[in-house]
Amino acid sequence: MKKVFLGIVLGTFLASSLFGLAACGGKQHWGQDLNPEKKWWKKEGHSWDRKHKIFMAIGYSNPEWEDQNAKRKSADLAASGEASKFMQQLVKTYIREANYDNYKVNEDVVESSSHETLIGSVIVSRKYIKKNKEYRSLLQVDLSYFFDHLNKRLLANEKERMQKKTDQLSPEEADEKIMAHLGEIETKLENIETKTLDKTFPE
Repeated sequence: MKKVFLGIVLGTFLASSLFGLAACGGKQHWGQDLNPEKKWWKKEGHSWDRKHKIFMAIGYSNPEWEDQNAKRKSADLAASGEASKFMQQLVKTYIREANYDNYKVNEDVVESSSHETLIGSVIVSRKYIKKNKEYRSLLQVDLSYFFDHLNKRLLANEKERMQKKTDQLSPEEADEKIMAHLGEIETKLENIETKTLDKTFPE
């Protein structure tokens, strides 16, 4: 019964944390540097390193819990919830920008790439605040992986599609058409990525 109750509480806490990103979505919350080597726990919200495509989020433990291990896990879950909410919005923006660019992107591929990126996200630092008796966790998401992995999968799908369309041509003609098409798609994907980042993190 105790395990069931803990699972319910964890699920409720994670669900509520998904709304945190929207609450901290203002531009004023994005300027700080959440460096795991410095006193990041004295700040709040999220940070974004556009050059290296790194998203960082702070998770806060449930103040009502007494167990130290449960507190630590709840902070990790809260940080993961923030990252999940962020990736959901990023995926929506990417798909929208692809449509604006007249590119019918495979939404399942985008969403699965997002899911794999979240699986690869890591807690890079934790801090226990004795005064408040709470844990804080700092989570890092590598969006370079998301975009690189996504582009590779989309280009592979395009190549397979073009191979079927050009199977009646000579190998030389088919290769020429396929390479030209993939070059166009690669440029289009780069533009979609840039527009997605511009909309997500305006200068």
